[in-house]
Amino acid sequence: MYRWLLLILTLGALSVPGRSAALDERAPDWDVMLKHFQLLADNYNAMIRDRRGSILKQFGEYDRILTFTENQSAKFDFLLDSYGDTGGFEALMRCRQISDLKQQFDDYLLQLERNCEILSDALERLKRLKADLEEDFNTASAAPFQAQLRQCLTAAERLENEFASLLKESQAYLKKFTETDRKVDALNTLAEQKRRQIVDGIFMKRGTSLWERVRNWGSWSGFRTGIREIFTLWRLNLTNWLELRIPTTGSFWARLLTVFLAIAIPVVPLGRRLIYPWFNRLAVIHEDEVSRGWFSAGLLLGSATAALWCAPGWLNGSDSSFIETLTTSFSAFTMLVFSIAFRLKVENARRSMELYVPVVIQHLIGAGLYLALAPFDVLQLVVIPVNLLVALSVAMIVCRRKLDWIDLLFGVATIAAALLAVVFAAAGQPYLGFTVTLGWLLVIARIQVTLVLTRALLNHERKKPGPQKKILINNLLLPLLWIWSAVQIFLWVTATYYVQESTFNWMGSRISLPQDLLSITPARLAGLLIAALVLRFVLKSLRELVHRKYDRRIGSGFLASVLTLGAYLAWVLFALTGLMLMEAKYSSLLVMLGGLSMGVGLALKSSLENCLAALTILAGQLVRNGDYIEVDGIYGCVRKIGFRSTVMETEEGAVLTIPNTQLVDSKFLNWTRSNPLRRVELLVDVAYNSDLAKVTELLRKVVANTEGVQSFPVPEILCRGLEASSIRFAVFFWAAEPRWWQTQARLRCRVLEIFRENGIEIPFNQLDVTVKHS
Repeated sequence: MYRWLLLILTLGALSVPGRSAALDERAPDWDVMLKHFQLLADNYNAMIRDRRGSILKQFGEYDRILTFTENQSAKFDFLLDSYGDTGGFEALMRCRQISDLKQQFDDYLLQLERNCEILSDALERLKRLKADLEEDFNTASAAPFQAQLRQCLTAAERLENEFASLLKESQAYLKKFTETDRKVDALNTLAEQKRRQIVDGIFMKRGTSLWERVRNWGSWSGFRTGIREIFTLWRLNLTNWLELRIPTTGSFWARLLTVFLAIAIPVVPLGRRLIYPWFNRLAVIHEDEVSRGWFSAGLLLGSATAALWCAPGWLNGSDSSFIETLTTSFSAFTMLVFSIAFRLKVENARRSMELYVPVVIQHLIGAGLYLALAPFDVLQLVVIPVNLLVALSVAMIVCRRKLDWIDLLFGVATIAAALLAVVFAAAGQPYLGFTVTLGWLLVIARIQVTLVLTRALLNHERKKPGPQKKILINNLLLPLLWIWSAVQIFLWVTATYYVQESTFNWMGSRISLPQDLLSITPARLAGLLIAALVLRFVLKSLRELVHRKYDRRIGSGFLASVLTLGAYLAWVLFALTGLMLMEAKYSSLLVMLGGLSMGVGLALKSSLENCLAALTILAGQLVRNGDYIEVDGIYGCVRKIGFRSTVMETEEGAVLTIPNTQLVDSKFLNWTRSNPLRRVELLVDVAYNSDLAKVTELLRKVVANTEGVQSFPVPEILCRGLEASSIRFAVFFWAAEPRWWQTQARLRCRVLEIFRENGIEIPFNQLDVTVKHS
């Protein structure tokens, strides 16, 4: 095919418009052109000899594909009608096979369409080349080369006929493929409907409960007969299904073993020497040989998981379900062993593993039922006793063993999950009970690994603290880590019931709203949620960076106000961007908001007023973060200015929440709005017989030598008044907020000491009483 393309492109270069006039002007070029064309003709003849067999073989392959697809379609069409509500797993497997058949046939159809396009394009180029040759044949300069040109025309005609024949046959096959594709599409649509019906029946409909089944059996002999019938019918299909689902070729298992050894041989020793010590220091776990052994076991299981993860590519889509199930199980075992290796000390690791052994057995039984395509009745009869035994064994271990608090919590949750599975199965919904049976180990392992990674990140942040690192871990990495774990569990559930494609289609489907106000899809909502987390992280990081660089140059309160307004603006832009992505119809949205404005305005009147007041406070710089204000006689520091209220911390440590409207509408004192200093007054009383000049000098000396008193503005000492028992002096000085009262107390003590040293009397109140005798 590639040699054809080369030939076509080369011949096409000779069919450029205007080529004949150029050849007439340059007659000596005819020899070169004819030799070149003869070379192309020779290449074409060689190509025909080499490729005709492969072309005919390709057409034979098309016949085989058509026959196989039509036979499979007829078979699956018959089988879909035969499945009832009890054969859920088998019917889902058939639906997946139909989907794989559809995808495979679409690939062949696309290849055939491309071949037809290539042949059609080649034929058009040949027609243009033939037309150019026929036009050149009648020119005067071509008279000496008539015989050669006639040979070229003959070769071009033969080439044209060959490509026309190939194109005709390919188009005939394309017509057959298109007709078969319509049948496969109809079958795939029917399979999708059947799949949705089965999934709805699994999760929404209730089948025969255990009590109804026991009542129908009536007696012990009826019970034995019913059990025998259920398992006999299952065993009829079990052998055939296991042969189809489990790969039996030796080459497959040899390749799997080779990949496992290629991964495990370098990974295990390197992991023990490099990864384990590094992560051990990061997670602050006591290093010992037992934990190192658990880690090595985890590396082996991880290598097996990686090898199994590569294996489905060696099989067809529906034939790889066995390997996919093994991959899920091994990944759960790997995560559980790694979490034990890094989470527990030596004495707790064995007890913890004893707790999870029943859960591992529960998972293996669930995986066996899944691989064997157990029907409704078998699931109901197996899930109930298995989960009862799991709940009983875990309860005994929890009561008898001293476990870590996380293991104790998971033990109680395992008992609850097992009993829940029993309730589901007994009530006539065994597929829900089976989901718990198969997936509980995966949930435990995923959560435990997430907990280990969470603790490692937090320990790393504590060892090397930093504001940027703290923001990165707490506001971005940890939320994304837990969201990723939840998504993985959700994807496992969808893969178990072969509804991944339907789920992805649902994620892209629109959620209907009145008047089509927004084009909302679950995928867009999830993307907006993650974008909101990232925006929150960026805003907090930017706030910390700006504070660290410019807090000393610019007031912290001003920076806080600017950053808060910027954050509000960023969230508004984010909301507008979200509306644009959801294709909001602003006219309908405004009409709806206009109709709701009266009710919303009355209901949210207070909140809207406080929101506008917050914008007024921030824009007008009335109050800033870090300001010390006094409201209704309460003194404190402003900690946060929010949409609804302003949070203030008092000197006693209490937190006072003030509505923003109260700050805007009422009077309050802001002690640090324009100056971080505060003028403080200290009153000192001395006796009437004191030397006033000496008192003034002593006070001036004390003020100058007291820590915290600002030298500028200059302190002032004034005689404030003549009291009944003393002369009152007032000392005015400036001190920094918020510890001005400490400076005042320190100055008061120093005044008392220096007055005692210099014999200055601070008098008590005196009252002269005159007694008159009548």
